[in-house]
Amino acid sequence: MIKRSQDSSNNKEQLDAQHKQRLQRLYADVKELKDALLTRDDGIYEGEIFTPSGIPSKSDEKIRTQFLEMHQMVENLGRIEWKVKQKIWTDDVLLTAGKQPGQRLVRKAVVQDLIWSHLYQSMFCSPFRIFGDEGPASSTYGYTWPLPGVKAERWRHFTIKECRDVLGKPAPSGHDPRARLKRGFQSSRATLIETIVSELSDIVDLDDSHVHLVGRLCQKAALTWFDFQMHRCRIVVGLTGSKTGSPAEKATQVREASLVLTLLPMVGRHGNVEGVDLENFTTINGCAGETLTIP
Repeated sequence: MIKRSQDSSNNKEQLDAQHKQRLQRLYADVKELKDALLTRDDGIYEGEIFTPSGIPSKSDEKIRTQFLEMHQMVENLGRIEWKVKQKIWTDDVLLTAGKQPGQRLVRKAVVQDLIWSHLYQSMFCSPFRIFGDEGPASSTYGYTWPLPGVKAERWRHFTIKECRDVLGKPAPSGHDPRARLKRGFQSSRATLIETIVSELSDIVDLDDSHVHLVGRLCQKAALTWFDFQMHRCRIVVGLTGSKTGSPAEKATQVREASLVLTLLPMVGRHGNVEGVDLENFTTINGCAGETLTIP
């Protein structure tokens, strides 16, 4: 019995050691693939990166102007009249904000937060999130950002450029990877519009003009985000309020604790407009973000 127990213990240790070795090999293979992608096309781009003939630069003023144009569209949607009977943001919930005009500010903030949250989750969280299910296939890092660096920013720029170029060209067949990328983009944008419209319709009285405005907003957001990713410095957008939770979950949170709603996200950049000093982060003037905390 003792010998059999010892044999079992030895077998387990041997299996554990083999499993550990396989994991180490797997991690090494993944790292090798990531490094290969980051150094892809070195010979082609070595002389172009961060030069006047290579990646374009973008001034803070242009970044601010583009983003605030989106903000104006979101604000317009925030002014839509609420439905009289609310299932989520009931009068009891709104009373936590106090009497008018506090409730009017909360109503507007709820709509703005809803829209910005979906734009962030479906687009701004990653350069490639807008491509939906095909996004991770275009990104070594999935929906997360690697540390800022010359190679990472070069890879981000040229990869998003290739993806954007695909959208403007017909694919040879439906099985072509480029066709999948286009379908991913179209499906992701359609789902984003549908989700925002659906959740807004539970709160406000939407008409066709409002639905059209949501579509225009999502289109402008996609084009703006593509443009941001085509420049030397890394331009990022961050939610200044609560990052997760459905409208119902956020309404419940108000009853239990304070809730921070995003009125305007933060926009910043890693590096200067020339794409150097990538270790330094700067918030774009006028885009530090705005929030409303309730109660």
